[in-house]
Amino acid sequence: MEKPRKARQAEKSPFLGMG
Repeated sequence: MEKPRKARQAEKSPFLGMG
């Protein structure tokens, strides 16, 4: 949750948010 860009990707790809 550092940048808003990562949060957007995590929404589409739960794997990115996990790893």
